[in-house]
Amino acid sequence: MAKTTIPAGGLADSAVTTAKINADAITDAKIADGVVGTEHLTDTEVTFGKLSTSGTEGDNVRKRVCKVWVQFNGTGTVAIQSDFNVGTLSDYGTGQYGVNFSTALDDDDFAAVTGGVKGSYGAGNRINDLSTSLCKVDNWSTSAYTDSAIITCVIMGNSA
Repeated sequence: MAKTTIPAGGLADSAVTTAKINADAITDAKIADGVVGTEHLTDTEVTFGKLSTSGTEGDNVRKRVCKVWVQFNGTGTVAIQSDFNVGTLSDYGTGQYGVNFSTALDDDDFAAVTGGVKGSYGAGNRINDLSTSLCKVDNWSTSAYTDSAIITCVIMGNSA
């Protein structure tokens, strides 16, 4: 096999083509930070599995994403207006509701926040009970449970 001599000034830029680069020659260590930006990616190329190769980083990503949110009408027949990961609503009586998750959370150690629109001072919302698949929400005005046209619930926690 004949030896190839590289000129003293190096190879011309056009001398090295994609076809001449061995398949395993380019590694993460050889790519400078910041060289490949999001403009080089399509929506289908980025998946959860590609966000991190570290279990710790993957866990951090999972914990920063909202697991359940909903806005619903709590008057008459309760109805979801908009949601993420809510399968159904339960109506336990005036001003008392259940938000049933489509996909259960890993545990019931999550943070839940609720709110809504009420017609008087002294009114409020509260989280009544938590489980891996349900969050109960109460709505009241002054000293009695009351229905509300807009009730919201947001949940952050652990999920697979």
